[in-house]
Amino acid sequence: MEKPLIKAEKDNNNVQPINPAVMQMIEIRDRILERTYYPVKTFVEKIINARKARRTVTSGLNLIRSKLYKRASVEFQVAMELNEDVALKILNEEFTSLEMQSDPQAMLSIGLILLQKRTEDFALANSLGNFARRIGEFKQANDLYRKSLRIKKSYVKAFYNLAASMGRVEKYDFDIKASIEKYIKSDDFILPEYQNNENIIEEITHDLREKKNTEKENRIKKLVAEKEKKEAENESYEVKRLTKAIERLAKVSVEPTYEEISATLQKRVSKSRLKQSTPEEIAEYSKLP
Repeated sequence: MEKPLIKAEKDNNNVQPINPAVMQMIEIRDRILERTYYPVKTFVEKIINARKARRTVTSGLNLIRSKLYKRASVEFQVAMELNEDVALKILNEEFTSLEMQSDPQAMLSIGLILLQKRTEDFALANSLGNFARRIGEFKQANDLYRKSLRIKKSYVKAFYNLAASMGRVEKYDFDIKASIEKYIKSDDFILPEYQNNENIIEEITHDLREKKNTEKENRIKKLVAEKEKKEAENESYEVKRLTKAIERLAKVSVEPTYEEISATLQKRVSKSRLKQSTPEEIAEYSKLP
């Protein structure tokens, strides 16, 4: 049953104020806790989390050795949340170890965690692109090469690795230069004046694809016209031969090769070089075959 209103008001009036001495003791206690207990508690938690992080990274590395790369990545992420410094130290050591170098997917799993903290490391992004390409993840590789170029637009390795990735060619870093030297008329790589264009490789690929498709269609039209002529002349052997030739040509891919992309890119580089050269340099450069 509820208390009468008058009686409730009387009870409230009977509440005793807190003794100032008690208030002072509470404040002193809180200050002591802030200076002793809480720092000690935080320190202990850091030690515990560091140990947990070390165990979690070790668990992730064991998963990698069992080829369970996605689960390993989850473990690494958990370890980073527990203690970033401990996790990064171990992962950095593993990333540079010879044991891991032979497994591109393992390197990618570890490297992507490192890249989250080393956001301006263009060389790391390029290396991870190479690892992604080695396991056939070309889209991921292209994204990593583009990330490298966004960080440093003049980074030659990423620029040519992106071209190689678009052409599905197993060449990496400066090995690419050796494989396309026959297309290059200078002793060094010169990036074109439009190097800030991240889509230059895609644009070249699109242009080459359109050109090859047009050439293919024209050749097919020519063969079809020739076939119709032979049909009118009742030359059955020629009709069969032309029919097979048309079928074979229809199956030919119009996707540009790595060499075609590289050659087109180098032509643009050469034009850019001529625009930026002195008259004497242009005269000397034009003598090259």
